[in-house]
Amino acid sequence: MLPDAARSADPEHLDRAVLVLADSLADWLNHIGFDLRDTAEGLYFDVLRHDF
Repeated sequence: MLPDAARSADPEHLDRAVLVLADSLADWLNHIGFDLRDTAEGLYFDVLRHDF
């Protein structure tokens, strides 16, 4: 769970929370028809479905 903005958060806690969120976001994007990948040139975003 991400902390609220009322007080400072432990940077290590935030790093762990962001990594979990990033994995979930990538899974969700793939589920709805998109692909998000790191490449040598940078971040790559592809549309896998064209039926919506």
